[in-house]
Parts: sequence; structure tokens; C-alpha cells
Amino acid sequence: LVLWLCYIFLAYLSLYLSFNFLCSLLISDKEKQKGRAQIRRKRRRRGRVRLFTRMTFRRRRAR
Repeated sequence: LVLWLCYIFLAYLSLYLSFNFLCSLLISDKEKQKGRAQIRRKRRRRGRVRLFTRMTFRRRRAR
């Protein structure tokens, strides 16, 4: 079960990152206009991802 959870988590992360990359390409013009706000949002997203990874590591250790 732990291995399956790890594989699903990795697949989900890959899809999430690829989706964000495509969105950034589509909205590249808007990012150039807003700039600073986009950077702040990216920092927040990275923080959330780090917290999510910490939770998953705790679950893996528990099981």
C-alpha cells in the first residue's frame, strides 16, 4: 500500500507541475504585466507544496 501511495503521489505531482507550466506559458503575457504579484503567488504555492510533502513524509513514516 505504501508503494502505491508513493507512485500515485509522484504521478499527481508531475501532472500538477506540467499543468502549472502550461498555464504559465499561456499566461506569459499577463505575468510580464503584473510581475511582482505573480512572484508572491509562486512563493505561496511553493510553501504549500512543501507543507504537503511534509505531511506525506509523516504518513509514510507512520505506516
